Amino acid sequence: MEQLFEIVHEDDELLVINKPADLVCHPTKGDVYSSLISRVRMYLAGQVSSRAEPGSSAASPHLVNRLDRETSGVTVVAKNPAVAGELGRIWETRGVEKEYLAIVHGHVQEERGVIDAPLGKDERSKVVVKDCVRADGAAAVTEFFVERRFEKAGNIQHSTFNAQLPAREQSHADLGVESSMLNVECSQKYESRPFTLLRVLPRTGRKHQIRIHLA
Repeated sequence: MEQLFEIVHEDDELLVINKPADLVCHPTKGDVYSSLISRVRMYLAGQVSSRAEPGSSAASPHLVNRLDRETSGVTVVAKNPAVAGELGRIWETRGVEKEYLAIVHGHVQEERGVIDAPLGKDERSKVVVKDCVRADGAAAVTEFFVERRFEKAGNIQHSTFNAQLPAREQSHADLGVESSMLNVECSQKYESRPFTLLRVLPRTGRKHQIRIHLA
């Protein structure tokens, strides 16, 4: 059976998960493994069935916070509506400070900074959920700190392919040619590229805020 998720903390009311990257929080297709909430329901259903009492009801989990598909990190799950409501109010009133780590292209020169750029819908985008910086958008503020500047070392990529020899070369046995096919190896070197590891604190919670501000 595929591992459902990594558990950071669990008690009778909460389940705290380290969500992996490339997993959506809510389902977009029928596969029960395709979303975090589906996996949570499967996990809690297994717990209930193993210790169920007559008349007991199934768990009703709620994701208190959500992360984008490409983002990994802590996701809090409330096991009942009452806890979900209480934690939801804390999130809505900014009672929780969110912190992310992000790798960006290039070396960021400032050691720290604040990006204050309003966000709104990108009218030219063919993707419905894509936003952009625009003067009439909603206020969006992101604070960042440089953790490390580094470069990804250049590497050499090898490839091999077969080439057909010209007809006049195919009969030259005295040259050690035993086949009409020639095995060719090539290599291509990539230059090293600069990157910066940032610690990011979003002061507002706009859609795709970090990704847009750091672009």
